[in-house]
Amino acid sequence: MLKQIEVLSLPANAILEIKGLDNLITLRELYLSQNGIQYITGLKTNMNLEILDLNYNRLRSISNIHHLHKLTDFWAKKNQLDDMADINELVQLPNLKLVYLEMNPFSENSTYRGKVIRMLPQIEKLDATYCREAENRNQ
Repeated sequence: MLKQIEVLSLPANAILEIKGLDNLITLRELYLSQNGIQYITGLKTNMNLEILDLNYNRLRSISNIHHLHKLTDFWAKKNQLDDMADINELVQLPNLKLVYLEMNPFSENSTYRGKVIRMLPQIEKLDATYCREAENRNQ
């Protein structure tokens, strides 16, 4: 029965690592905010994921999601992300439209927004603010 699940929401459950989702190949939305996750792992078989919510965790890097080509929303607000190079992991996601990365150490840099929009020109919203077409071209 659980193999057919499309939405899984487990916020504030003291989850420290992503595991046990291998058989959930139909999973489209995964909400894991307010846990203690440090690294993104355990999503190799979840190719149908469209929304990944990792807000308010302890993420140190963005990795192991470059294969999630159906991903439209990636939320990693208020983590411990401090290396802008992590954005390269998102470059390979052609359907990505909404990205939340605010309240991370790297987002405090004044050039943060422009850099992210240049690296991800397909996104429509960054940190709840629409990306204007002119902004995408000029940043």
